[in-house]
Amino acid sequence: MSGNIFITGQTSGLGLGLKNCFLDNGYNVYGLSRSCTEDDFNLKIDLKEIKNLTEKIDYFMKNKKFDLAILNAGILGGLKKVTDISITEMIDTFSINVISTKLIIDSAIRNKSCDNFVVISSGAANKGYDGWLNY
Repeated sequence: MSGNIFITGQTSGLGLGLKNCFLDNGYNVYGLSRSCTEDDFNLKIDLKEIKNLTEKIDYFMKNKKFDLAILNAGILGGLKKVTDISITEMIDTFSINVISTKLIIDSAIRNKSCDNFVVISSGAANKGYDGWLNY
């Protein structure tokens, strides 16, 4: 098989596993992560820094075509009581887990880079856990 795959958070955990699986099966893997080496296949970026995120992602997506975009990047944030979570922590988690996902999808569609998306979440999306408000 061959083609181009786009993965966020592809330097560790599930994202790294997905990246390796696609590479092993002959795909080109593009992605973004805050700890990758920036090159033609990767954009080094911190998704909590929303300012200019659209422009950076648009620049990366321009003139690229992906068969699939897997939006995997996310953070749990601190496991704390509601009253102990700062607004800054909430904004950072929301920026990474929600806002950046929308901006990436918007950019991919706007640049005609990709029409197929998989957005990774967890069981916490279906059931609340004490201390996981931030997530």
